Amino acid sequence: MARLPDLEDSPFKDGFVDVARQNDTKTFVDAIVFFSQRRFPEIDGEAIRFNLLMARLARRLENDLEGHGLRQFGFSTGSFRLSFLIFLAGSIEGAQLISIAEMSRANASGILKTLKRRGFIHKAASPRDARTSLLTLTELGRKHFLDAWRTVNERERAWADTLSAQERDTLIRLLEKIVQADPGRT
Repeated sequence: MARLPDLEDSPFKDGFVDVARQNDTKTFVDAIVFFSQRRFPEIDGEAIRFNLLMARLARRLENDLEGHGLRQFGFSTGSFRLSFLIFLAGSIEGAQLISIAEMSRANASGILKTLKRRGFIHKAASPRDARTSLLTLTELGRKHFLDAWRTVNERERAWADTLSAQERDTLIRLLEKIVQADPGRT
């Protein structure tokens, strides 16, 4: 294993907190990897870098979409995701929705209660099984969803446009590969 640089020889000699306060993702991630490897030399720094960048990107996307489109129409990312799936399905049983959305039952239940309280969804007994709820968007929910979707798609396009078409295609293929492999599922 390669010898780790001394702290005094690193760009992080002022310490982790000072580096972490900078608003530079690359420097922040480099510092996390550097300080992590100094404390635990056996860890995989590139795996840390990969996961940190993926998580930071996901949070930034979520924050951007919520701040520039979802909140103004009464949605969080979770409520928009559920509304999106209901919209695509036309109507869907609650258990199916939760399974497709890959949300916990408790989280989805809370979001659905909020959507119902706001008048965005309608719940009725399923004709197949009266113990099961069938969910549909109300006219109000559909209007808010479509308005939000247009705005969100503009933000999605802005993020996608940071890459060339070829870079996007490559990134999409790589992300699909990771999602398909899903080493977190057992």
